[in-house]
Amino acid sequence: LDVLEDMKEKAEEQLSSLRKAETNAKHNYAMLKQSLEDQAKADTKDLADEKAAKASAEEAKATAEGDLTETVKGLADAKGALELASSNCMTTAADHEASAAARAAELKTIAEAKKILEGSTGGAVAQTYSMLQTESRTASGLRTRTDLANAEVVNLVKRLAKEHHSSALAQLASRIAVVMK
Repeated sequence: LDVLEDMKEKAEEQLSSLRKAETNAKHNYAMLKQSLEDQAKADTKDLADEKAAKASAEEAKATAEGDLTETVKGLADAKGALELASSNCMTTAADHEASAAARAAELKTIAEAKKILEGSTGGAVAQTYSMLQTESRTASGLRTRTDLANAEVVNLVKRLAKEHHSSALAQLASRIAVVMK
């Protein structure tokens, strides 16, 4: 009987040891399973986060490409506007130079007319004129060579006024004509 009891004790120890090993194995399995499930959840979450980040990056890329397209178009428009403004500026500068040259020619002509007038009228500048001056003239209205020269000066200034479309020259011609009478 001792042998049977001894065997029974050994069997119970073995059973207890096996149950303990099985419990440990179950526990290790449960821990490993939990760890793998947690890792799978974390990996799934990381994958979802990466997909969201990729989608966000692609959206930002598309927006940036759209902005780049608009910026390139805006740059082309700005270059066109700059070219147009530069062209207009050059045209305006050329017009200004032509206008300045015309003014210089007009001033030169006025100076020549003034010189001719001063030369042909002599001391007439120092005299005082009145609207009541009367004088008899011939049928043509010209009595002397001076009258003829004065008439030519008036006609020259009038012609220049018409050629240059200058109201200042037209006024000068009128004033000269009044002074000559």
